[in-house]
Parts: sequence; C-alpha cells; structure tokens
Amino acid sequence: MWSKLEKDFTVKNMPAFSRFSATSYGAAEGSKQTSAHSSETHQKAKSTGIIIISSGIVVVGVIFFLAYRFLILPAMEGSNQTIIQEPIKTPVADEVVTPIDLIVPKAPVVEAVATSSVEEIIEEPAPEIILPVMADADVDGLSDAAELYLGLNPQAADSDGDGFDDRTELLSGYDPTGPGKLSENRKLSLYAPAEQTFALLYPNAWVVDSVSPDATLFSAPDDSFIQISHEDSESQYVDILAWYKTQFSDVNSLNADRFIDSNFGPGILSADGYIAYFLGENGSRIYVLSYIRAGETAPYLEIFRMMAVTLMKK
Repeated sequence: MWSKLEKDFTVKNMPAFSRFSATSYGAAEGSKQTSAHSSETHQKAKSTGIIIISSGIVVVGVIFFLAYRFLILPAMEGSNQTIIQEPIKTPVADEVVTPIDLIVPKAPVVEAVATSSVEEIIEEPAPEIILPVMADADVDGLSDAAELYLGLNPQAADSDGDGFDDRTELLSGYDPTGPGKLSENRKLSLYAPAEQTFALLYPNAWVVDSVSPDATLFSAPDDSFIQISHEDSESQYVDILAWYKTQFSDVNSLNADRFIDSNFGPGILSADGYIAYFLGENGSRIYVLSYIRAGETAPYLEIFRMMAVTLMKK
C-alpha cells in the first residue's frame, strides 16, 4: 500500500508542462537534438562575427596605411623642403651671400631703375630756346642781308660818309649810298604797273609776281616776301585813322612811330610792325602792305618800311 501511495504521489506532483511530461520519451529525445543544433548554430554565428570584425580591422589598417603613404607623408616631405636652404658659402672678399629664400627677383629691380631714370629726366631743366640773332655788323639797325640788297657797306653805319646813318636816310627817302633821292639808288627799281594806280620802290634783285589783279608779291631769296594788295570798302572814310578805328581796338595805344608819312598819304603800322594800311582813292579803297617772314627773324623789316615810305599815287 505504501508503494502504491508513493507512486501516486510521484505522478501527481510532476509538472504538467515540463519537457519531461511528454507522452513519450521520443519527444524528449527530439528536444535534446534541437537544443544541440541550436548550440551549433550559435557557435557558427560567433565565428562569422569574429571574421567580419577582423576583416574590418584589416581594411581600416590598409586605408590608414595608404592615407599615410600618399597623403600625410608627401605633405610632410613638401613642408620640410620649403624650409631647407642651400648651404651658405663662405664669403669671399666683399661678396654678399644671400640665402636662396631671400633672393629678390630681378624684375622689380629693373623697374625701380627705370622709374629713377624717368624721374631724373623730368627733373632736368628744359633747354633754353635761343632764337637766331640777326646779323648787323655795323649796328646801324639794318641787317647785313638788307644792306646787301641796298648796295650799302655792312661794315659802316654811314656808307656814303655824309654824316647821316644809313637807316635814317633810307626811311627818310634819301639814298644812303650817295647824294640824292632813293630813286637814284642803282639797287632799287620802280614798280608801276599800268593797270594799277600806285607805284613803289623795291630791291631789283627780288622776284616780282602779280598773283592777281588785287595782289603783288616781292619775294626775297630766303622765301620771305612783301605783298601789296587792296580791297574796296562799303563806306567812305576821311582818312586812314577813321577806317582804322572801325577795324581795331588799339587806337588809344597808337603813337608817332606807328604813323607813316608817304607820297600816297598817311599810313598806320599794325601793333607788330609787319603790316601797313593806307587809304586810297575816294576814301573807299584800302591798300595793305605786308611783310611775311620765312623764319623767326625779320632781316628785311627796314626794306618793308622803305617800300611803305616810297608808296605813291600815279
């Protein structure tokens, strides 16, 4: 009986859902096999994880090595090269040794020299302009060239020795080469064209050219010339001064030296002394005598004045 009770007690107290409570021992045995398989699978997974991690470490190591070899190391080498200097030679005599990193390029030096040269040129004073001096050996107011065409002595202020200097006689209508009037001078000729109402003396060595019915040129050998021309005015004037006042504003500055007393009538010189104005017939025609120079000097200015003084009506 005790054995029966023990058996019942054992059966009643076994867990209802224990893996040992299966209907047969075959089920319990299958459970053991499944557990063994699960353990084997877990072991394989663990090995696979270790392999993946090891491979990752190797890949990272390779990447780091490549980065160091091709990026970090070249950069370090380049940095070292920038600070490396060539060995400094031992100075010889006065030779100046400069490290290669401190060598100054040549281009700025050349530019500085060029700038300095320009500044020096700018600072140099401009050359003084010197006009040619008109030759007048005897200092009588007549150039040597003018005396040549008047038959005078360039070495004597009074060529005929009559006590009057050559210029004074010339502008007064007298011959400076001897007694008499200017018309007796063998170096002068009278210009008196039939179609004109005026006449005047001129150097007979000069070329005469009637360029138009209203203008005539007397050309000197140096390409300068004296021109006489005329034009008609719409108004009539009592004298040349009345006409001059209508044309120019310097009437108040006129002085005795600018008036010319000629056989044609009174004339007026321009402010620069190279033009002479005369009033012609009926007070409506204006005659203009002009000296056109070939250069800076005016060697024939006194011949121009002589021609103005000898201007006459026919």
